[in-house]
Amino acid sequence: MAFDTPMMGLSLERAKWSDQVEADFKRVRDQTPRELDMLEHQVAFGKWGLFAVMHEGEAVGHCVFSVDTEIDGQRVFSINALGARLVAGEDVAGFIIDTARDLATAGNCRAVRAWTTRRGLVRKALAKGAIFRFEMELEI
Repeated sequence: MAFDTPMMGLSLERAKWSDQVEADFKRVRDQTPRELDMLEHQVAFGKWGLFAVMHEGEAVGHCVFSVDTEIDGQRVFSINALGARLVAGEDVAGFIIDTARDLATAGNCRAVRAWTTRRGLVRKALAKGAIFRFEMELEI
């Protein structure tokens, strides 16, 4: 299954875990080996969906999405990971945010959520109407 946005030359295709997937996620500075193992495990067991970000037939990155049901029964669509290289003339992060919103709407989700330390992704999401909430983690 592929997801396309007509305004952009980007699309998503289902993917399988590979060395390239891991390399794409390692581009994100805060992805630890533990977090990479968690991503691979959740994808392998079908809990989270792994997609290749495609541009002109070539994978330029990968992302992981999931849908969670909150205690009140409402669903939330999550962007769990995104690792992609820059593509001239394309807004990869914006494409992922827009696609996540479309998939969340189709799946009757109340919101799209993304946990990130990347300021650029935060800026793009805020420009698209996101509410910025803080989560901090102190490693023990």
